[in-house]
Amino acid sequence: MVSIEVDGQTVIGRGTSTDVIEASAKAYLNAINRVVGRQAPPAKEVRQGV
Repeated sequence: MVSIEVDGQTVIGRGTSTDVIEASAKAYLNAINRVVGRQAPPAKEVRQGV
């Protein structure tokens, strides 16, 4: 588990692996993905011919 601070908010990321370096990298990526997910506008639904 890692925590990062972005714009004054703490975000926690979790990652699991038998290798501590890999688990740390996964946790960091998980935290970054959470930040990006919060900032991204909702996806627009695209409808093609009925």
